[in-house]
Amino acid sequence: MAPEWQPRSNGLSRGSTAAQIRSAHSRCAIQIRRQPGLSVRSAGVGECKFNRLACRDARPDRRVCARPGLSRLRTEAARAVAETIAEIRPGAITRAYVDTGPVFEREWAAEARVGWFGKNTMLLNRDHGSYFFLAEIFTDAEFEPTREPYREHCGTCRRCLDLCPTGALHDGYVMESRLCISYQTIENRGAIPVELRPKLGNWIFGCDICNEVCPWNGDAGSHVAADALAPFLPDLLTLDDAAFSLRFTKSAVKRTKRRGLLRNVAVALGNTRNPEAVPMLARSLESEKEPLVRAHAAWALGQIGGIGARRALEAARARESDDRVREEIRAAQEII
Repeated sequence: MAPEWQPRSNGLSRGSTAAQIRSAHSRCAIQIRRQPGLSVRSAGVGECKFNRLACRDARPDRRVCARPGLSRLRTEAARAVAETIAEIRPGAITRAYVDTGPVFEREWAAEARVGWFGKNTMLLNRDHGSYFFLAEIFTDAEFEPTREPYREHCGTCRRCLDLCPTGALHDGYVMESRLCISYQTIENRGAIPVELRPKLGNWIFGCDICNEVCPWNGDAGSHVAADALAPFLPDLLTLDDAAFSLRFTKSAVKRTKRRGLLRNVAVALGNTRNPEAVPMLARSLESEKEPLVRAHAAWALGQIGGIGARRALEAARARESDDRVREEIRAAQEII
């Protein structure tokens, strides 16, 4: 993805109208659209997925999915528009605001006639679907609206509601955030609820399903990512703190912290039901320092089953000191 913004070519001048500012703001928007799909293979243990924000511009030598600098680029784009507003409205106060804190940016964007609320709770418009980012400019300058409000264009379509694996989306533009795969794999710092783990499938950071199935996003999610961009699950499960920081230092993946990502990887491996994953999960259960990761490795071994998994669980139960991990081991043993 290349940003459509160039810092010195926004086409605005001191005599620009509100409509021209809006047009420049549209050109300055950093949009994700028509990107290759990010379903990525991990040899021998199935398939795993990062969401679009995490998986872009990977460095082949590290096989990393990352898209660095998004906040910086959006901030620079917003500041370019803010500076133009200040030029044509001398004395106006302007403050560019990008991911700085909790604000009602979707509501404000809808009022600014950028788009409409979709049933997937995203803001959509007819040009880009939901694949665009929002940034805000706080200003005391007054502008007249330059277009009519967006009508609701979802109609009778229910793809996002019906295809959400966890049932997080409901009628009435409602999302149950604690059922959302993105919440569980990124924001949740603790154990993933047992009943949700199988529904996570192979997602290890976020989820794009409700975007990918939306007709307004066209074929943006239908392309296959190059194998060179695929994260190999066993490699991820062996990352120590230093290797994790090095690999994801400029990626949104770092938000999960190491223990969160490895927790997700363990769940994805368990969902493959592939016996080839047993040795790596057994090693994690034996030597991983984080109880959170060991607990999910135990669950994954229970999902895969077999003699190797049973032996690994028995050995781990004899030496494990963490009560939560011991409970996961016991539960895994019961289903093998």
